[in-house]
Amino acid sequence: MSYFTAKNRAINQNILALFLLLISCQGYAQKYTFKDMHAEDNVDSLEKWLVVNPTINEVRLKNLVKAEMSYLWKASNESFRHLQEIEFVSKKLNHRLGITFGKFQRGLYLNSLSKNDEALTYLSEAFRESEILNDLSAQVSILCYQSLISLNFSVIEKKELAKYYLSKAQKLIAKTQDPHDNILYLVTTLSNEQIALQTKGNSVYLYKLVSDILKTFNSNPELSYAFNWVKFMEGRFFTTINNHKKSVEINNKILRKTPENNYFMLSKIHFQLGFNYLNMNQFDLANKEFNLAKVAFRKIPDNFYFPAFTETKYFRLIEILNCQRQLALRLNDTKMGNTLVDSIFYYQRLDAEESSRKALLQIQYRYNYEKFEIEAQNLANEKKLATLNQRELQHDLKIKERDIEVLKYKNDLKLSQDKLKVSKLNNEKRIATAKSEAMFEQNKTLTLYIVFGTLLLALTFILLFILRRQFINEKRRNSFRNQFYTILTHDLRGSINSLNDIGKVLGYLIKNNRLNDLNKVANQIEWISCHTAILLDNTIDWGTSNSFEMDLAPQQVDISLLVNELILLYKAAIETKNITISIEIQDDVQLYTSSKSIIIIIRNMIDNAKTNTPANGKIGIEVKKLQVNNQVVIRVTNSGDLIPAQKVNFIQEVFDEKQKPEVGVNGLGLGIILMSQFAKKNNSSLFVTSDNTQGTIFNLLINPYRK
Repeated sequence: MSYFTAKNRAINQNILALFLLLISCQGYAQKYTFKDMHAEDNVDSLEKWLVVNPTINEVRLKNLVKAEMSYLWKASNESFRHLQEIEFVSKKLNHRLGITFGKFQRGLYLNSLSKNDEALTYLSEAFRESEILNDLSAQVSILCYQSLISLNFSVIEKKELAKYYLSKAQKLIAKTQDPHDNILYLVTTLSNEQIALQTKGNSVYLYKLVSDILKTFNSNPELSYAFNWVKFMEGRFFTTINNHKKSVEINNKILRKTPENNYFMLSKIHFQLGFNYLNMNQFDLANKEFNLAKVAFRKIPDNFYFPAFTETKYFRLIEILNCQRQLALRLNDTKMGNTLVDSIFYYQRLDAEESSRKALLQIQYRYNYEKFEIEAQNLANEKKLATLNQRELQHDLKIKERDIEVLKYKNDLKLSQDKLKVSKLNNEKRIATAKSEAMFEQNKTLTLYIVFGTLLLALTFILLFILRRQFINEKRRNSFRNQFYTILTHDLRGSINSLNDIGKVLGYLIKNNRLNDLNKVANQIEWISCHTAILLDNTIDWGTSNSFEMDLAPQQVDISLLVNELILLYKAAIETKNITISIEIQDDVQLYTSSKSIIIIIRNMIDNAKTNTPANGKIGIEVKKLQVNNQVVIRVTNSGDLIPAQKVNFIQEVFDEKQKPEVGVNGLGLGIILMSQFAKKNNSSLFVTSDNTQGTIFNLLINPYRK
């Protein structure tokens, strides 16, 4: 009987699973494929449609994807603006293709943040989804971008993997017969010089690629969105074969069709024109185009997604400066050439720092990812162990129940035998007594199990709570240590690099007996030593305030003596730049406050004024007592370049505790963070302004302590 019951139960479960599978498949029924979501030339009309039609449906999802694809092709600043909505709408509609594109787009976004490993993980998931959907166009797009991202790695295995992705995409294009897929594959191959050189490495092969791209583009009007990239590559090919006149003609056509706010394309076009004019010996035009290229490049947002994955942030700017230096050499303009050499060294240093930062981000991501995997595996093992323990407890409980049933059966049998010897009434009493005893034993056993289980559960929760507290404390300690090392490295790196550069120039100046230049170098060394000393003081104060208990007890402070002692710290740096300092301290000012806090805050106010004041500038220090509430205000003013309004608002929000102070965010330095922290600890307030009439002003408002 139990066999047939188990068999029927298994059949019912299979039928139910099949029914649920059929229901779930209904959610994946969709009428669009990746071919219907290619880019369009007029992205503005798509944006207007999205504003007018906010209803969440499959048509809106399609247009969201088309808009994002258009921004990718146009190298626009608006890339990834619809990424979160695409992920939300796809999940809400249970749209498999939308989910696939969301993972594809998320991978490109992570790559723009230099998280190449995580980006490839998302693209691999998207590719598996596209294989399930059997969408060949989606597979081609994903493979092309996987190939480009793989080239960011320096290891040979990744380079070979990039070639593998591209060859796999080439096989799929023969099946799709889609011009959109073909143009993407050809542009990827040509724009990626490494793959092109590994394949053939000669102008004949490059000419064939250019011809295939132009043939595909000219015979398919729907590819108009690719005009800029196709024509730019055609112009670059003519530059390669030294037909600069033809390249100038093509790039001028592109320039007329490029929007004024597409700074990335403008920088590339102006640079190409400048290079062509340089080789045509039209130096004035070349210099003009190079300057326009630099202006456009500097307007590119910091978070811009570069279509050429192998470029760093300063790669294009360094290339422009090198070409301008060649122009200066041809014009025999030594002064211009030396200025450009200094700029090239500066941006090469920034480029190296950016590359190091990206490598560090990759290492940190790998470490966090591996740590997450280990924790997930440990959690899975604990869960599995808990399940096994639960099964064992259930098995033991069933055995006990069976033993109780056997005992009951024996008692019943004994009572049945006694029935023959005694009267019916006595037998019934014995049966009732036996049942009562059995029930009592069963309840007693059940009570013991409940008590034991409750104690075990309570002990488990206590242990988990203790482990969680230890994990949180350890995580905080690790976070502080890593942040301390990062800040120390960040602050010292610039000074060390500057000293290395000065060391390279010093020998040359001594050899050529250039005493005036040696005095300038000596002044620069004094400036760097003063700046480095302040950086170290700030780093020590920051670490002490976060790691140990700093003595911030209030005491009587001679503000005049304190200000003059701090001015002596900057004497060498101020004299180097010939800066004028004016000090006005009210006679009746009495301060009863934390001496350590006031020293740190005023020191960084003066250091900030010194750093941002140009040569022959002015710094003003004023201390006076307010009539209201016996408050004291310390004001530090400096002339020179003004702080942008956006940055002033950000710093004030940090002072008002509306923004989280972190080094490097919006150009924020450690000095500003220390000022904010110690002002809060000292019951004081900070205010900053920057305008054309008074310059940049930092105000410290000190509230009196109660003795």
